[in-house]
Amino acid sequence: MLFGVYQRRLKAERKFFKFAVNNDFYESRYFIKIALLGCLIGSVITGLLGLGVYPEWIFLYEVLSIVALLFISVSEWSLWALVLASLLTLITHWFDLSWLPYSYQYLVPIFSGHFVTGLLGLTFLYYVVKSLLLKKTNLLNLSPRITKGKRGRRVAYYRWQEFTVVPLLVFVPGDLINHFTNWWPILKLPGTDLGIFILPLFVGGLLKIKKEFPQVLLHKYYQHQTRMALLMLIATIVSYFIPQKMLFASCVFGGVLLLEIYAYIKNQRQDQKAARWFVETKQGVRVIAVKAETPAAKMGLQPGDTIMTCNKIPVNSENELYAALQTDPVYCHLKVRTYAGDDKITESAIFADSPHEIGLLLFRDEM
Repeated sequence: MLFGVYQRRLKAERKFFKFAVNNDFYESRYFIKIALLGCLIGSVITGLLGLGVYPEWIFLYEVLSIVALLFISVSEWSLWALVLASLLTLITHWFDLSWLPYSYQYLVPIFSGHFVTGLLGLTFLYYVVKSLLLKKTNLLNLSPRITKGKRGRRVAYYRWQEFTVVPLLVFVPGDLINHFTNWWPILKLPGTDLGIFILPLFVGGLLKIKKEFPQVLLHKYYQHQTRMALLMLIATIVSYFIPQKMLFASCVFGGVLLLEIYAYIKNQRQDQKAARWFVETKQGVRVIAVKAETPAAKMGLQPGDTIMTCNKIPVNSENELYAALQTDPVYCHLKVRTYAGDDKITESAIFADSPHEIGLLLFRDEM
């Protein structure tokens, strides 16, 4: 699955450009690093606090997570899998399920405050891990794509996608484990038995950036995740001290859904209201992306910049830019208009091993 995400990214970039922005399989590196870090932090928290979950919830959550993984290339449903599994499990508390055959009644959760708090705690850990994913992200992790605009001109947008699976130590009711097997490790505590379980927590993220500067939108998204993590931490702590835990948790998960829907609609509206597009221009050459450790990167060029002149020669297309670069094969002098509309001058030496395109991804000249 992870390798498939990597291959789709390279294929899409090579479709629109002459080469990929980043050939590095960074998805695997981030997957492993964040998974290990999340496992360490999360398992310490769940172990010390004794956070537990229902086996019924685990089954429902893993089914929804598999569905989310199947559609990972087109949508991001990892949070929905977590929240919906929790809501559906809690809803069973409000219905009389005594009509079920006796042999199936063990599937109905026997609620306790301990396990209700565990559901809230897992959602807190989800937001923490997602914040870590965003913290590691930079412009090189954004995959540029090109689409047709309303007026026929080509428009660039940026796609960010990361995911990981965090193995977490959690506790489940020991009596239910004993119903299926007698060899599973059980912790015998005063008044209760707890089974140890390693829960795979699926955490993913997907963003499409069309107008706002990518770093700005990524920072806003990161701030949203950290705020939600703080809210879930407060909710987890509060749940320890209130009697109506099921009602409280149901309201919290319902609130999470509403907040996420509101945040999505708000971001979409802000993106639509933004004044600028990453659109190809008739005057100058628009920069779509910059490869790392190239002359373009050393000159500080950013996505959205427009190159007005190269070596004091006006340029209005990819071919004109590369022709201007050939006038001085060892040095490059650019006049650039930033995405914010400011003009600047930048220059750099061009070494023998520098790529022909000096590390720029541009709108390719149409044949």
